[in-house]
Amino acid sequence: MPNYGAVHYNSGARYGDAGAPPKPKRMSKFALNLENLTDVQLLALATAHKEAMVGNVNFPTPDPTAAAYDADLQLFDDSLGEIAQLLATLASKYTIKATRRAKVEANLTKRGSDAEDTSNGDEAKMQTTVLPLQGPRTTISSMPAPTTVVASTGDHEGEMDVGCDAVPRAKSYLWQYREQIDGQVPGPWQSGPVAGISTATIKNLVSGRRYAVRVQALGPNELMSPWSDIAVHNAA
Repeated sequence: MPNYGAVHYNSGARYGDAGAPPKPKRMSKFALNLENLTDVQLLALATAHKEAMVGNVNFPTPDPTAAAYDADLQLFDDSLGEIAQLLATLASKYTIKATRRAKVEANLTKRGSDAEDTSNGDEAKMQTTVLPLQGPRTTISSMPAPTTVVASTGDHEGEMDVGCDAVPRAKSYLWQYREQIDGQVPGPWQSGPVAGISTATIKNLVSGRRYAVRVQALGPNELMSPWSDIAVHNAA
């Protein structure tokens, strides 16, 4: 008896012969890692992106808009400029302060010598000057590390101005420097200037590169202080 309505279909294909469906295309992602960039590197990247997006037909309506993006970038650039100017001013102030301190020290030394001669070494008279009198001789066994180390862009290409607070009894200051590249192991320290005051200018650097500096105070009896903390800045 015929089986009306029944449909029999056999394509001849076996399960799995059609193959697996195509894999979706992997989407590319940006590797920004912005937290690892220095301020200068971030500014350079943000500026390069700004220029690359001008008239870019692939991204006609970026978010944020060009106006908002450019305004924030300009404010950041302004802040970097203000800080650089403040650091340069601070380094200059340290130089001026060191020069003025040297004059005050010279005046006190001369006054003390004059008072010693005038009083003929009379302790009672000398005490009226409030200048400290010599006590029993003591041997200095250590010196503190210099503090408040600052660095700023120098006046000429390849230069960097540096300074620190004066260290009591220090006769000179030895500066060292090395290039500072984020994400890379720093190289060895290089010998810089030896200065009789707590400010100096490091020369013969590569213009625009970032350097770390540190300083050591040299005292009497060939005493050397520990190295200071570092300061980092760009050479002119």
